[in-house]
Amino acid sequence: MKRRRFLEATLAGSVTGLAGCGQPTSRNAQPNSTGTETAGTTGTSGTNTMAGNPPDSVGVRTLASGMDVPLDVAFAPDADRRYIADQVGLVHLQKSNGLRDEPFLDLRDTVEAGGERGLLGIALHLDFAENRRLFVRYTALPRSGTPPDYSHTFVLSEFAATEDGGRAKRDSERVVLEIPEPQSNHNAGDLKFGGTATSTWRSATAAGAATKGRVTSPTGTTPSTEATGRT
Repeated sequence: MKRRRFLEATLAGSVTGLAGCGQPTSRNAQPNSTGTETAGTTGTSGTNTMAGNPPDSVGVRTLASGMDVPLDVAFAPDADRRYIADQVGLVHLQKSNGLRDEPFLDLRDTVEAGGERGLLGIALHLDFAENRRLFVRYTALPRSGTPPDYSHTFVLSEFAATEDGGRAKRDSERVVLEIPEPQSNHNAGDLKFGGTATSTWRSATAAGAATKGRVTSPTGTTPSTEATGRT
């Protein structure tokens, strides 16, 4: 329920966008007598109602404000708490009483933000409630070994949070992966965990080039990496 409440504003915005996109086919579309599909909507009772036109208005409820460019969110498994990645290099902590003034994690001294660069993704370890481990994906200034004509360095790092999950320990950073990036744009940053503590990350280095990889660390040891690319 807490995830649904947090996403209410995003969902409402998505509906607004769809209203201007012609006549999209709904997931609840029903076939008519000619065999073609007509869009339908699902009401609170769970029954489908036919809707030929978009609604006249959509309501939006603000759940958190005061951030610069929020790009990703991770939901705590053990509390009513959300960790929001802000492109400028901050991870905010949002609870039922609003956004906390003090950031959960401040990486502005190392994150190279601007355009499509910055703090781009966050994921909590599957056992975050017990081990307080989390991972972030960000862009940094070119690091050692980066060719001189490259834009920046892709960084995937692990951090440890305090026992109460209220703050990340800045000095606990462990760099898991670094990739030299030739271009400043197309920096995908999504992070996801599978059911076997396998983290999946995505990175795009330029228009027409993409990289996808897996970092496996079920025991907390130095992970192996596996990556494939296409051009």
